[in-house]
Amino acid sequence: MAKTVFLGIDLSTVNWALVFYVLFSIVIVVAGSAKLYPMGVPRTVIFAVGSIMVFYFFQQRWFGGKKGSNNGLWPPHINTCPDYLTYLPTLPGLTTGGCVDTLGVSSNGAFVRVKDTDLTGTTQLSSQKVFPYTSANLSDIKAVCNACQRSGLTWEGIYDGDKCVGSSSYGSDASSGSERCPV
Repeated sequence: MAKTVFLGIDLSTVNWALVFYVLFSIVIVVAGSAKLYPMGVPRTVIFAVGSIMVFYFFQQRWFGGKKGSNNGLWPPHINTCPDYLTYLPTLPGLTTGGCVDTLGVSSNGAFVRVKDTDLTGTTQLSSQKVFPYTSANLSDIKAVCNACQRSGLTWEGIYDGDKCVGSSSYGSDASSGSERCPV
């Protein structure tokens, strides 16, 4: 099939449904505005603005942007650390970063709060002060959920303080997070 190029546009790649929709929308707005103009400018402006907004809404719904790349994945986003914990890329005595509690949010006191002096000093942080998981290493949701439960922490999409939200919505094994949402 020969390419048809008009004014530098390859006509074989044009979305003709969108072109006809835009032309139809322009005709409706102009014709409606012309009909309402004798009744007063305010009515005409309200009609024109309102109809443009409606046509734009449907244009976005029918011809709009790209779909999300993770449609159907649940949860759609997991925070880097459990709720109210802070991720620090480097920590004293550790080669990699981790999640630390600078506020004291553990409900049972099992996860120890880190003081400013702990972060600026040269002493190593104990394992009780660095949470062992981040969103980068969520290979076993049940283990992460159990760690949150033991530490007295919540993590949106993983553990809500009462039950393991992530493991129950994933089924028995939710290691990769690629399962579809059951709802």
